[in-house]
Amino acid sequence: MHPIHIDDMGFQNFQEILRSFQNQKIFLLIDENTRAFCVPLIQTIVTDFKIIVIEIKSGEINKTLKTCEFIWEKLLTHQADRNSLLINLGGGVITDIGGFVAATYKRGINFLNIPTTVLGAADAAIGGKTGIDFKMFKNQIGIFTTPTAVIINSDFFKTLPIRQASSGLAEIIKSALIANKELWQILLDKPVLQIMNWDRIINESVKVKTDIVSRDPFEQGDRKLLNFGHTIGHAVESFSLKHDEDPLLHGEAIALGMICESYISMKKLSLSQVEFDQILEYLFNHYHAYDINPKSIDDIISLMIQDKKNTDNQINFTLINEIGNGEINQFVDAIEIRKALEFYIEYINSTY
Repeated sequence: MHPIHIDDMGFQNFQEILRSFQNQKIFLLIDENTRAFCVPLIQTIVTDFKIIVIEIKSGEINKTLKTCEFIWEKLLTHQADRNSLLINLGGGVITDIGGFVAATYKRGINFLNIPTTVLGAADAAIGGKTGIDFKMFKNQIGIFTTPTAVIINSDFFKTLPIRQASSGLAEIIKSALIANKELWQILLDKPVLQIMNWDRIINESVKVKTDIVSRDPFEQGDRKLLNFGHTIGHAVESFSLKHDEDPLLHGEAIALGMICESYISMKKLSLSQVEFDQILEYLFNHYHAYDINPKSIDDIISLMIQDKKNTDNQINFTLINEIGNGEINQFVDAIEIRKALEFYIEYINSTY
């Protein structure tokens, strides 16, 4: 498992890593948001080093092969070699695409992830998964690869709009629901607007992920636990990207997925009505309802069939037996998925 440095010490580790590459070419991958809000926070650290900046457009819609080609071309133009370092400074899109580019350029160059969003720190930057979207399907092309290190500093999170912070919180909620009931209690006590110490909950979430990934780095078993909320969530996210002017953020789609998949868990496994109601209330308190037209359910289910987690055309879910206890390899049929989405639609129609 790669080193993960959290809190102010992370920046000291960052300097040490840069010094080890001072005789090599160093590249910094950013988008317009990290240029404006995050680069100033590391400016004093990087001034002693010659760094070539590569800027791409932000957003999931740009996590594509075309963007990869742009970055590869910049690396080639500046004669990056296999000893070069690519620093990925940004949210999940930056670390996903940056890691994929680094792993494939000249069959692999060094890269460092510095997540600047809660989502990136809790999930995307950690664990060695990289990838890009293809034909509007999420993360269809990718590779497992290991960064030199991950540097997490919560000062970056202070620059986030509340919607982005809430989006990232979804991955922390997922960690609690699959493997850490104590973290769930911490979250219940602190609405996202009142979270002042991100380090604590990020630490707890990172522990969940690193423990799982260290046991199963290539997703043959327990790592599938991390997919809770993502089977329905990814399908809804892809649907929203295609159809909405203001599409759902990743965490917003995963929150919806966790509601539906908790409903399936209650019907199919042993999740109690009491715990389901608690999950439902918490998620709707933190995420706005998404208006799904019942006529779109078939389209959403068809997107799930393309999910890379499936085998033999069976839709493979991770569900929960109770809060803090996930269960992998639960095959769910289209009728059960439809009922979960219909529950979601009926709930928001009766509540909002």
